[in-house]
Amino acid sequence: MSALLDPPTVKRDRTDSDAPRAKLSNLPYGTDEASVRSFIVSTNVAVTSLLVKNNGRVAIATLPDDAALRAILTLNGNALGDRPVKVGRYFGAGDRPPAKKPTDETVAKATATTSDENVAVDAAGHVTYTLKVADREIQFAVGVREESVQSLAKDAIAALDLFDMTPGARVLVAATSKDADAAVRALREALRDGAGRVQGIDVVGFDTETKPVFVAGRPPNDVALVQLAVRGLIVLVRLDLIGGIPDSLRRLLEDASVLKVGVGCAGDEQTLSRRCPGLDVRGSFLEIDKIAKTKFPNLKACGLRSLVAILAKKRMSKGQQTKNWEQPSYTPAMV
Repeated sequence: MSALLDPPTVKRDRTDSDAPRAKLSNLPYGTDEASVRSFIVSTNVAVTSLLVKNNGRVAIATLPDDAALRAILTLNGNALGDRPVKVGRYFGAGDRPPAKKPTDETVAKATATTSDENVAVDAAGHVTYTLKVADREIQFAVGVREESVQSLAKDAIAALDLFDMTPGARVLVAATSKDADAAVRALREALRDGAGRVQGIDVVGFDTETKPVFVAGRPPNDVALVQLAVRGLIVLVRLDLIGGIPDSLRRLLEDASVLKVGVGCAGDEQTLSRRCPGLDVRGSFLEIDKIAKTKFPNLKACGLRSLVAILAKKRMSKGQQTKNWEQPSYTPAMV
């Protein structure tokens, strides 16, 4: 078996166009070649070459034939660490015919419609997002579409100043249920003072962290940390030390009057349900990456790092993603 996956002496991003290739994306930050090969090994495919790039988030596998490609594609959705891996056929430069220039008709159609039923774009390019929460609808005026906004290259992002929202903000780390109750109470007080008010709606920034798993086939760990933020206040609740979700935090997550906003937070909602069976957020989670894709239609990436670089002109470090979020205490960089 190991002979099938022996690494080649030369790795290339592109080979002869007749050789099918597969792209594995959404890999955990820092994934190495050995981890990708362990992930692939169950298919018994003889990988011709393997290139891991984008800080371990993407891998390109060159394959001997279409049968090998079909076998690799069966891995789509399987977990590596705590992330479901996206596997699809890879089309590099030169593999596709030149794109057709859009006509006035196709541009108008793209401007007036969107694949997301919650997003409406009028003929003038004004974007409105409608979110159904519990028994009501919330509408956000997102602004005018900006087709001139482009994704920044990695070297351009690397040249930006580091983004840090903690200076001037109060940071509360809750490692017990009592601490969590006090932190959530402080967050609700901040909301009453208008710290999270956006277009008349109480909004809280939301994210989670999970201890990574780098062994193929091993189930992901439960959520270790819940992060909540409003202007001037950051709350970190350590579910791993508490052993579950405190009632005060559960009530906040299920509170339909408080909108929880993040990038890809629908996945966080699902993983939280393992810690808190029966959790009912009633649609109160909003994925801002979906809105960004409509407001900035020419962005190639709408992840948090990309959006921070474009909107805040800052570089967001992702080096902490592969840290052990279940360790007894956090370093200053993790906080």
